[in-house]
Amino acid sequence: MKGFLGKISPLFVVLAIAVICNSCVKREVEAARPTQAAQYVDNVTNVDEQPEGELHIDETISMKQEHRQIAIRSVASQLPDLTLKWNVGRWSFFVFSDNGWLPTQFYNLDVPSFKKPACGDLPVSDLERLKRGREQNKKQQAETRCNELLRSAQREYREELVTLFNQAKAHILAQPTADKSRCTAIWDLVMNLSMKTAPTRALIISDGKEECLRGKLKQIPPPTRSVQVVMVLLPTLHPDQPGLTAAEQFHDTREKWLRIAPWLKIVSPSASISQ
Repeated sequence: MKGFLGKISPLFVVLAIAVICNSCVKREVEAARPTQAAQYVDNVTNVDEQPEGELHIDETISMKQEHRQIAIRSVASQLPDLTLKWNVGRWSFFVFSDNGWLPTQFYNLDVPSFKKPACGDLPVSDLERLKRGREQNKKQQAETRCNELLRSAQREYREELVTLFNQAKAHILAQPTADKSRCTAIWDLVMNLSMKTAPTRALIISDGKEECLRGKLKQIPPPTRSVQVVMVLLPTLHPDQPGLTAAEQFHDTREKWLRIAPWLKIVSPSASISQ
């Protein structure tokens, strides 16, 4: 029996070491995986991929002012979260009527950068130190503390964005409507946005009613993949068919624009833009 044990002991030792090392490597890999907080930081600090944000507001009188202001408030309340999701570095605000090709900019907002909290250097253990539970526990505690600091910084950053966009909302709501004689050149605006090449996230608030062009509107080719356009569609005071409800207007106008520009995302004022 003694001879038998002497023969298998080296094999047993090798297997035991392999199991221990595999466990240690697994813990190292799991520890190296990015946490949700770390992924958030990577997203809002990647300045190389920051798109420009644009909000275009139809200022013509073909919509009720009450409906326009409801839509503006709805969109403005979503801008902080859209800024985080899209990683927007700067927002520009425009109004348009018959100047859809060259809309009028009236306000801009530079988004402050997210300041990553200083967590300090997390302890890095070699294979031998990882075998010690105390060192591993110390590393986990440091990571937990760092994630807490990151989450706190996220909350403060979002609150800062909310304050900034509340200020912007006041400027937006103060914009007057256009002269009665001015038509809506929304086809020009959408065509203009489709030709952008720089990364852009554009929002349009309008009834979608083209008033400057006559006849059937031509299709608009899609932009590059770095450009996204969302149209927030409102009821119009000048429907093609009188007697339609707001929901019927939305359905018909949305279908018309999806034939012209199938790449558009079209939502109602009460919808979540980010969905």
